[in-house]
Amino acid sequence: MTVHLGYATRDFHCLLDGDLYLPEASWSQDRTRCRAAGIPDDVVYRPKWRIALELVERSRTEGVPMQYATADEAYGRVREFRETLAKLGLTYVVEIPSTITGWTRQPEVEPVGTVTSSGRVLTQPRLAFGQKAARSVSKLWYRGGPPWVKYKIKTTDKGPVVWEARETSFFANDDGVPGQEERLLILREVLTGEVKYFLSNGIGSDFPLGTLLFVAFSRWHIERLFEDGKGEVGFDHFEVRCYRSLMRHLALTTLSLYFLCEQVHSLGGKKVGVDTTPSETSGGSPIGPGDVAA
Repeated sequence: MTVHLGYATRDFHCLLDGDLYLPEASWSQDRTRCRAAGIPDDVVYRPKWRIALELVERSRTEGVPMQYATADEAYGRVREFRETLAKLGLTYVVEIPSTITGWTRQPEVEPVGTVTSSGRVLTQPRLAFGQKAARSVSKLWYRGGPPWVKYKIKTTDKGPVVWEARETSFFANDDGVPGQEERLLILREVLTGEVKYFLSNGIGSDFPLGTLLFVAFSRWHIERLFEDGKGEVGFDHFEVRCYRSLMRHLALTTLSLYFLCEQVHSLGGKKVGVDTTPSETSGGSPIGPGDVAA
């Protein structure tokens, strides 16, 4: 199993990098099995989100410009993943599961060192008495809440794809206390009613909602790259349990896919780039937000 980093700009997208994910119990802890497969001793279990961060840092070190990042909920749910992307200077828009809990307004917290009514000194921060408990993002509003705004995400052969969006400030639950302020986006597909939840550190007027939606839905283009890779360059045609051959196969298929994307783009063939920034259905002038890692 591998983890990959994709890249998308206004007029081009490709897979940048990838690395092996080594399951902890069945592989990483069984070094005899690893050595039989040629896996070096320094290749050990790492969570997928940590591998993804390593890929981002490696690409940035090699001079790849990045401004935004997006990922699915398996990565977005991890606070350390989001915080590290922010420390790297990236604006993230990552999907999260509906079970993530938190507050739309920052609750009061009793800090470490507070003496409680029973005379005990707190060694960990906790919510102040009377503060509301954290709620899951799917249950923030039973009625009312921020207004829904329709956005045309893209145009397909079957017509426009329209999602409704609402947003609010959000403080994710971090071991019982609020974390850093983030921006919660709740998106609902108009025709099917499908709902998605995203968190972003893009707060303020410098980050229009349309731009964040652009980043969030850029992941579709990365998924398309995997489809093309499997269909055109044999990306998934690997059935040998050998580390060296796996890494060679990964490098060759990624490079081959990049070559095909580049040739299609340079010859003026079918568009391989991302769509323009989603705009409100009432109109607007979409502006692409720049480069996206996914």
